Amino acid sequence: MITPKTYDYKGEQVTIAELANRSGHTAARIRMRVNRGWSLEDAVSRDKMPPRISGRMGKRRSYWAKKFT
Repeated sequence: MITPKTYDYKGEQVTIAELANRSGHTAARIRMRVNRGWSLEDAVSRDKMPPRISGRMGKRRSYWAKKFT
């Protein structure tokens, strides 16, 4: 049986699934952030960036999508 990897978070050993349950984020989001080099503290505490701020407007609002569809 494979045991999940544990991380030291605020003095206790926890898995990403446990952190996801505590923080409200998905385990995939936390895992992705950690793999991209984020600290575990930042990966758990920071909120998801809304698309409006991150620069992805989507097809509905895109000038090019309106012009060529």
